[in-house]
Amino acid sequence: MKSTQKIRNLIELLSCKVARTVFLLLWLLLFIEPVAAEKSDANEREWPIEANINSKLQMARTEKPSKRYTRNNIKLRTPDYKAEVQDVNDLVDPNLIIMAVEVECDKRWEIYAIGEPLQCCDDNGKLVSYHVPVAINVNTFPKLLTPPPPNEITLSDIEKPDTWGADEFWTFVVSAKETDYPIPLYYSGLPPYLVTFHKAAEIAKQSLSEESVILTGYYSLGHRGDFYQFKALSGDSIVINCHTLRIEDKGKVLGRAEGVVTKKPVLTPEEKKRQETKLRIYKEQVKEAWGEVKKKYENAQGEKE
Repeated sequence: MKSTQKIRNLIELLSCKVARTVFLLLWLLLFIEPVAAEKSDANEREWPIEANINSKLQMARTEKPSKRYTRNNIKLRTPDYKAEVQDVNDLVDPNLIIMAVEVECDKRWEIYAIGEPLQCCDDNGKLVSYHVPVAINVNTFPKLLTPPPPNEITLSDIEKPDTWGADEFWTFVVSAKETDYPIPLYYSGLPPYLVTFHKAAEIAKQSLSEESVILTGYYSLGHRGDFYQFKALSGDSIVINCHTLRIEDKGKVLGRAEGVVTKKPVLTPEEKKRQETKLRIYKEQVKEAWGEVKKKYENAQGEKE
């Protein structure tokens, strides 16, 4: 009897354990499956996004430019506008403008071609510098080059390097005066005029409600930026940023020319001496740099003779 009772107790115990185990397994299956499915769904949501990002990056590396602007089908022309040169001292010989670019290009490339310099003015309308385009890896600068018409360029296009020809061209800003460093700035891509001029003119006409406008200023203002100034027959004028095509406050951009006087800080004798030393060193560097340009030009002229 005792043996039989023990067997019954054992069977009952095992039955309880089996039941608990089965219950536990069912509970785990019911709980884990939705979680796994949720994780699976999450993975399916994440991976396509990453793949899309990767595919976009890959396309950016390999995709050819989607369009070639009309600037490649029309003859190159410079603005009808010319900066004022009256009362501008120490103007550089125009022959040295191209030579200054050659000096810098020789340090960077073996094959390149220099385009026609574009005059730029300061905020008083006086000639201050030139934008000189350079085509790299070619022996002849393209003869067919002009800003794209307004209907071929959008505001989003100007944010794309391809719009500026960044892989094919560079721009060198060359000083127009011998008292300034020959090339204070250069960057990849075309000068603003050869990219945004026609679009800016269209924006000016729409803003001024005029059928035609003329360019009265192509400003190169250093850290303040580059700007167009357009004038209508009515006499109204507008200033537009060359790079962003935003309409700017003319008073702020050309404030110095509008009679705004900037107060000079009062310097201590020590500060004044340091400033004079820096100025003297700068003038020596400028003279030496232009001397290198002149020497290269003289050598080139001697070879022609």
